[in-house]
Amino acid sequence: MTNAPGPAQFLRGRVVGPDHIHDDAVVTIRDGLITAVATPHEWRAKHPGATLPRFSGTLLPGMVDSHCHGTARNSFATTDVAEAERAAAFHHAQGTTSVVASLTPAPLGLLLQQIATLYPLALSGDIAGIHLDLPGLDSLPTARMLVEQGEGTVCLVTLDQNSEHFTEIVHLLDLSRVCIETRATLSEDGPSLLEKVREQVTGSPISLIEAVRAASLRPAVDAGIDAHVGSIVAGRRADILIVDEDISLERVMRDGVWLDEPASGSWSEAVGL
Repeated sequence: MTNAPGPAQFLRGRVVGPDHIHDDAVVTIRDGLITAVATPHEWRAKHPGATLPRFSGTLLPGMVDSHCHGTARNSFATTDVAEAERAAAFHHAQGTTSVVASLTPAPLGLLLQQIATLYPLALSGDIAGIHLDLPGLDSLPTARMLVEQGEGTVCLVTLDQNSEHFTEIVHLLDLSRVCIETRATLSEDGPSLLEKVREQVTGSPISLIEAVRAASLRPAVDAGIDAHVGSIVAGRRADILIVDEDISLERVMRDGVWLDEPASGSWSEAVGL
């Protein structure tokens, strides 16, 4: 016997998709997933008699950071689960709804402990995975030990392609379905990814679609998690940001749940459809 699906939520706005902008669209969300993105006409045809949801503003996909060391006060390179949880929660509230937690060079025993600390957060979805920022890694046995410690949660590794055992380590990572990092996106002391999007759109000829894609879908692809996050399309996790006309953050939805309570009114409508 399977569980019945939960009620649908409907969120209407100007939707910034991976390839084009829907000036007016309704996003259907059920059980934490986006199930449809439709025009108001398409939505009315599917839900005759239902009231069209009110327009909420511009909707962006949750930002994705494939290389995040934490915050100025809380690091992911820790053996304290609560500290790692605080680091993740900080970024979620800033609109970076998917964070790949980065670990930097440390003694092997400590790295293994840090991976063990982050492991439950990766399973719960608080972090999107673990990134081993270890360009000096040049030992196949060590690489295997680190990946195995993660039990499938290590999704990204930074390597030096000039290292002696680069080819063998890459082969191991390929077999383990681990990606190799090609660039970093955000340091713990810098502006949020959404702030970077706003700076790019207002201070350069970069389009909104290009800036959003660079801070969401592209890093999701880098980390091998783009099948789950990084864009507002059917089948992806319901990570959605509402921003105003100046691209300032108003609300954050993560996994279909608002991370705050609205001051008044409702931004999305839940209906048993």
